[in-house]
Amino acid sequence: MPLYPKPHTKEWFAALARFNPQQAAHTKAVIEAAGSTEVCSVCGETPTRDYQVVGQELEKDAVATTRLCGDCFDIRGEGLLPFAPGDNSSQN
Repeated sequence: MPLYPKPHTKEWFAALARFNPQQAAHTKAVIEAAGSTEVCSVCGETPTRDYQVVGQELEKDAVATTRLCGDCFDIRGEGLLPFAPGDNSSQN
Protein backbone atom coordinates (compact mmCIF):
# COMPACT_ATOMS: atom_id res chain seq x y z
CA MET A 1 0.00 0.00 0.00
CA PRO A 2 1.36 3.46 -0.84
CA LEU A 3 2.20 5.88 1.95
CA TYR A 4 0.44 9.21 2.51
CA PRO A 5 2.59 11.29 4.91
CA LYS A 6 2.25 15.09 4.99
CA PRO A 7 4.79 16.50 2.51
CA HIS A 8 8.12 17.86 3.76
CA THR A 9 7.84 16.32 7.23
CA LYS A 10 10.49 14.04 8.76
CA GLU A 11 8.18 11.08 8.11
CA TRP A 12 7.75 12.10 4.46
CA PHE A 13 11.50 12.49 3.87
CA ALA A 14 12.30 9.18 5.59
CA ALA A 15 9.77 7.31 3.44
CA LEU A 16 10.85 9.11 0.26
CA ALA A 17 14.54 8.45 0.95
CA ARG A 18 13.77 4.72 1.10
CA PHE A 19 11.56 4.71 -2.01
CA ASN A 20 13.19 7.37 -4.23
CA PRO A 21 16.45 8.72 -2.78
CA GLN A 22 17.14 10.96 -5.79
CA GLN A 23 13.79 12.73 -5.41
CA ALA A 24 14.35 13.09 -1.66
CA ALA A 25 17.79 14.63 -2.25
CA HIS A 26 16.40 17.01 -4.90
CA THR A 27 13.56 18.19 -2.65
CA LYS A 28 15.94 18.69 0.29
CA ALA A 29 18.18 20.84 -1.93
CA VAL A 30 15.18 22.87 -3.14
CA ILE A 31 14.01 23.48 0.44
CA GLU A 32 17.52 24.39 1.59
CA ALA A 33 17.92 26.91 -1.25
CA ALA A 34 14.50 28.43 -0.54
CA GLY A 35 15.04 28.52 3.22
CA SER A 36 11.56 27.15 3.92
CA THR A 37 9.67 23.86 3.87
CA GLU A 38 6.56 25.67 2.60
CA VAL A 39 7.80 25.64 -1.01
CA CYS A 40 7.12 23.47 -4.06
CA SER A 41 8.82 20.05 -3.91
CA VAL A 42 9.98 20.50 -7.51
CA CYS A 43 10.95 24.14 -8.04
CA GLY A 44 10.94 25.89 -4.65
CA GLU A 45 8.27 28.45 -5.54
CA THR A 46 5.29 29.61 -3.47
CA PRO A 47 2.39 29.58 -2.91
CA THR A 48 1.87 25.83 -2.69
CA ARG A 49 -0.71 23.19 -1.91
CA ASP A 50 -0.32 19.57 -0.79
CA TYR A 51 -1.58 16.83 -3.12
CA GLN A 52 -2.04 13.07 -3.05
CA VAL A 53 -1.95 10.62 -5.95
CA VAL A 54 -5.30 9.02 -6.77
CA GLY A 55 -6.58 6.54 -9.32
CA GLN A 56 -3.18 5.01 -10.07
CA GLU A 57 -1.67 1.64 -9.24
CA LEU A 58 1.32 2.43 -7.02
CA GLU A 59 4.12 0.26 -5.71
CA LYS A 60 4.17 -0.81 -2.08
CA ASP A 61 5.72 1.95 0.04
CA ALA A 62 5.50 4.55 -2.74
CA VAL A 63 5.21 8.05 -1.31
CA ALA A 64 1.90 9.25 -2.75
CA THR A 65 1.96 12.88 -1.59
CA THR A 66 3.73 16.01 -2.78
CA ARG A 67 3.70 19.79 -2.37
CA LEU A 68 3.37 21.77 -5.61
CA CYS A 69 3.07 25.36 -6.76
CA GLY A 70 0.44 26.26 -9.34
CA ASP A 71 2.78 25.99 -12.33
CA CYS A 72 4.15 22.58 -11.32
CA PHE A 73 0.62 21.34 -10.63
CA ASP A 74 -0.38 22.45 -14.14
CA ILE A 75 2.51 20.39 -15.54
CA ARG A 76 2.31 17.32 -13.23
CA GLY A 77 -1.17 17.49 -11.73
CA GLU A 78 -2.89 14.66 -13.58
CA GLY A 79 -4.05 12.11 -11.03
CA LEU A 80 -3.58 14.43 -8.04
CA LEU A 81 -6.18 15.68 -5.58
CA PRO A 82 -5.77 18.09 -2.65
CA PHE A 83 -4.32 16.30 0.38
CA ALA A 84 -5.57 16.51 3.94
CA PRO A 85 -3.57 14.50 6.51
CA GLY A 86 -5.57 11.52 7.70
CA ASP A 87 -7.99 11.75 4.76
CA ASN A 88 -6.84 9.06 2.37
CA SER A 89 -10.32 7.83 1.46
CA SER A 90 -9.49 7.95 -2.23
CA GLN A 91 -6.54 5.57 -2.00
CA ASN A 92 -8.68 2.36 -2.19
